[in-house]
Amino acid sequence: MILRLLMAVSAAAVLGACQTAARPATLETEGAEEVETLRRVLAEALGRGRVELGAGDLTRDSVISVLPPPPTPLEGNSPAMPELFDLLLTPEGCFVRRQSTDEMFALPGVSCRAVQ
Repeated sequence: MILRLLMAVSAAAVLGACQTAARPATLETEGAEEVETLRRVLAEALGRGRVELGAGDLTRDSVISVLPPPPTPLEGNSPAMPELFDLLLTPEGCFVRRQSTDEMFALPGVSCRAVQ
């Protein structure tokens, strides 16, 4: 919890000074390590143990959808919607921004490229 708070605060501080420099981005490669880091950061951002990414090509799409947890057998149909994140490139590196709250989360060790 404290690590998550520190990551959010440091990302906000870094991006507060260069918000105009944040550009939509895609992953350079969709390798196993990059995707695992992305999933780990998104799971921490949502307070979950693990997340399932929605359909899409992370090397072509700058918006990432995280599917809601599946309904339990007692729930039936669930009104839950996917949570959307924007992949951004800043001078400091790759970040994801949660669309519903504008919270920023760093993606350490992940290479991004700006969308043309």
